[in-house]
Amino acid sequence: MDEQESGCVMELVDDEHNVYQCSRCRELWQFEADGPEENSWQFCPACGRGIRR
Repeated sequence: MDEQESGCVMELVDDEHNVYQCSRCRELWQFEADGPEENSWQFCPACGRGIRR
């Protein structure tokens, strides 16, 4: 399976500041409200992998 196709998971790493981390590229993302799913993210903006739910 192609690494790009295998996807990633956005993991909540700091609940107080609403920070998520891509499980593959390890890039951090902070959301003002909710998380990646609620903000309609389908791909990690850094590595381009599809976000698995």
